[in-house]
Amino acid sequence: MAYRWISLDNWTYSRTFKAPFNIRTWQKVILVFEGVDTVAQIVVNNLTVGKTDNMFQTYKFDVTDVIKEVNTIEVHFLSAILYAAQQSKIHQAYKVPPECPPPVQKGECHMNFIRKEQCSFSWDWGPSFPTQGIWKDVRIEAYNLYHLVYFSVTPFYERNIQQWHLQIESKFDVVSKKPIAGFLAVNIPELRIQQVFPGQLLPGEGTIAFLMNVSKVRTIFVAYGEFSSGIAFFSVLDAKIPAYFPHDSQIPEDIVNCG
Repeated sequence: MAYRWISLDNWTYSRTFKAPFNIRTWQKVILVFEGVDTVAQIVVNNLTVGKTDNMFQTYKFDVTDVIKEVNTIEVHFLSAILYAAQQSKIHQAYKVPPECPPPVQKGECHMNFIRKEQCSFSWDWGPSFPTQGIWKDVRIEAYNLYHLVYFSVTPFYERNIQQWHLQIESKFDVVSKKPIAGFLAVNIPELRIQQVFPGQLLPGEGTIAFLMNVSKVRTIFVAYGEFSSGIAFFSVLDAKIPAYFPHDSQIPEDIVNCG
């Protein structure tokens, strides 16, 4: 309790850095924060390039017109406790329980009004350490013509025709002023699948999606097992392969490691 004031204050991270490349040779430069905890304003060379309010999200900010050979960056954090209280006060439509944790936990209130790990505001068996800071990597990305933003493959099953599909989706950021023609090649040796899909990338951000039929897929059934030491154990019946998944009540060790 003697150090509770730390989480009630606002903090700023700052540093000077050199661009890791010749900035004049790239059409677009992106500043990437893989994890920011939690509410912050990002300032590069005295200009605000973006804000964050979600601990679990990756943020990307366009700094093409801001970055120089030598740069200053500041990350201004707002107290998570104060932010959650402000959001609770603004929200008048309906009540969001619980407003505060039980008194025995000696925790902080309004945890449901901030996208942050809930255990940091206290847990039934964990202390209240509302952290704030940069908790994952920060990097700079630069590219010409186009950039692959993300790639995903989603399987789904049509029961009425007993057919498995793969939904293949790619999102691109095209900085070229002209469309770019290309193709997507999919190769899955285990299923003996090899297909090529032609496509065209238009200037700006856009998504290309393809649908593939998949045959020779064996469906397995999963049976629920037991909890042991915070781990939920499962058994894959058909293949008889043991599998396990972490129990979601575990508090990360780094949040309670006070050194």
